[in-house]
Amino acid sequence: MALISLRIPKLVCLSMFVVNAVCQTETSIIDSAGCVCQPQLTVNHPANTGGDLNFTNVTKELKDVKTQLAKLQETVSALVGSAGDSALLPKDCSEALAMGVTESGVYAIQPLDSGRPFNVYCDMDTDGGGWTVFQRRKDGSVDFFLNFAHYSRGFGDLEGDFWLGNEFLHRLTREGVHELRVDLSDFYDNNRYAKYGLFRVSDVSDSYRLTVRSYSGNAGDSMDNQNDQQFTTKDLDNDLRPEENCARRFHGAWWYKSCHASNLNGAYLRGSGAAYGRGVTWRYWHGNEYSLKTSEMKIRSTP
Repeated sequence: MALISLRIPKLVCLSMFVVNAVCQTETSIIDSAGCVCQPQLTVNHPANTGGDLNFTNVTKELKDVKTQLAKLQETVSALVGSAGDSALLPKDCSEALAMGVTESGVYAIQPLDSGRPFNVYCDMDTDGGGWTVFQRRKDGSVDFFLNFAHYSRGFGDLEGDFWLGNEFLHRLTREGVHELRVDLSDFYDNNRYAKYGLFRVSDVSDSYRLTVRSYSGNAGDSMDNQNDQQFTTKDLDNDLRPEENCARRFHGAWWYKSCHASNLNGAYLRGSGAAYGRGVTWRYWHGNEYSLKTSEMKIRSTP
């Protein structure tokens, strides 16, 4: 009887990529153009035994190997395809615009780092387009009085009320220069905006400290007070007010100092008569006792 040894080689050239893809950790782009992976079949004939090969068994085992190989090739093709798709993603909405995307909506992006791609809402209509939206309030349907972990990873609906996530904000702004635009409206359908020539968010080790400078617009500069402040939530007090937590006092989560001139993640209180500073406020437009109808915060990379 012949001895049949079947060996499926390890995909050495793709091993790192396969591990990364299967474990869903960091996205890696591996050039597999030079990799050729073929199964090896070795049939060992018994020397001078007079035995006959059982060709039925051999054929069956060969079919099994072919099936396994086909599945393996499908898996590898899918993984390599995923890597290729990731390589083609824009780093943000401004690059998506440069690539020809002109319709506002949800798109996948891949910042210039080793992290995984993620979805964002791109505003391709306002002020020339190319804006990556990271905050929106429009109907009060989402609870924004959440903890530090929620604000780190993000929450809500990208096409409704949401916070993208401080970790994603850091990834987007860690390289290059980004501008910030804040669009606001009240319950009388009046609109205002504020723009800042520089916007950056540090990493979690610095509690997502904010850098925001160079105001222009018609809403008034209500972010200057928040410049160079760490992010405070109801469970993590990073503000400069020693006697209390600003997030708890004003029912929000923000780059509070002691405490704020804006509170766009505050309670959705619908217009005038709101408790002082607890609503969706922008001091230098409607003051601290008017909760705005909408707010939308967005960033765009600049040359």
